Amino acid sequence: MSGLLRGYLNGESWQQSCKYANACGALVVSRHGCAPAMPTKEELDDYLLRAADVPRPDKDARLNHLHRVTKREKHWDELCVIAFDHRSQFVDMAEAAGVSINHIPYLKKLIWQAARQGALEAGLENNAGLLCDSTFGQDVLNEATGLKDDHVGQYWIGRPVELPGSRPLKLEHGNIGTYLNNWPKEQVVKCLMFYHPEDGELLRNEQESKIVEIYQACCATGNDMLLEVVLPKDYSPAQNSDGQYLSVMRRVYELGIMPDWWKVPPLSAKTWQDADELISKHDPHCRGVVILA
Repeated sequence: MSGLLRGYLNGESWQQSCKYANACGALVVSRHGCAPAMPTKEELDDYLLRAADVPRPDKDARLNHLHRVTKREKHWDELCVIAFDHRSQFVDMAEAAGVSINHIPYLKKLIWQAARQGALEAGLENNAGLLCDSTFGQDVLNEATGLKDDHVGQYWIGRPVELPGSRPLKLEHGNIGTYLNNWPKEQVVKCLMFYHPEDGELLRNEQESKIVEIYQACCATGNDMLLEVVLPKDYSPAQNSDGQYLSVMRRVYELGIMPDWWKVPPLSAKTWQDADELISKHDPHCRGVVILA
């Protein structure tokens, strides 16, 4: 009915209106559910252009991606994020000060309180965010999730899943699918990966299979994924580190991973232009880039 009405209300022919209707039905019956399975306009148009080559819509990666990203309810044109999702660094500081790590959750709550006050005073309406972990900051996540402050609005919330400092990449809490199943949908899955284009094959394969696993879990649960890329310290500083970051981003897209967000260090103006072209080519629906300060 919605497909039929799309054509009818736009003054299109009955033949075209019925084509929309049939395509909507084909997509809906290929998925679980009813209303949630309904295609968006962009998804429907893409399917109609390629219908002869898509015998199983539910198995088509491009359609599944469009179904996921064109239904987003919240958009962020700009973000100002305070990151205090560190874990091992806080543990090291506590031990150096001779203080129990049981004090870390209290410190994170103080940081969160200061961040809220700062967002309010700066007038960060609809563009304030935080990166916080569940290891020491679960109370913060509980309080921030779903919160809408006056003159600030809803907070963007990122939450890490990686085991701090792991290389090859490991997860802090085991199976990603089981772990994410209990997450609120508005929390962004942040994954930091120490990756270098010249990594050996075994290390590269292990890391890549892990981020594919995380991405697929995010697609299944509906959580956004933020992929943070950091060049590992065990490589000597390269003269062209900007180009290496770009190579890593290109490789991630080759793996079929389309992060909702990227997180990278500041890059040169030329590299930003190249990164913009790369992202636009592979995923024009990418939400944006969080710049590591």
